[in-house]
Amino acid sequence: MSDEKITIHIDSAEQDPDIPQIDRCPDHPNLQPEMGYGMAGGGMGVYLYCGECGQMLSKTQDHE
Repeated sequence: MSDEKITIHIDSAEQDPDIPQIDRCPDHPNLQPEMGYGMAGGGMGVYLYCGECGQMLSKTQDHE
């Protein structure tokens, strides 16, 4: 048997309404935010986050 760990992340099908819609991290305003696509923050879509602290800055959920 392996010591390998399996991690499962379960997220909502709907976007979290508390995700801000900002384009810079308040804690790291001089850093360019990073972009991702997936289910972070609920629902599937494009999101911006701070690469330094991981704070989600905005999300646009796909509606299909």
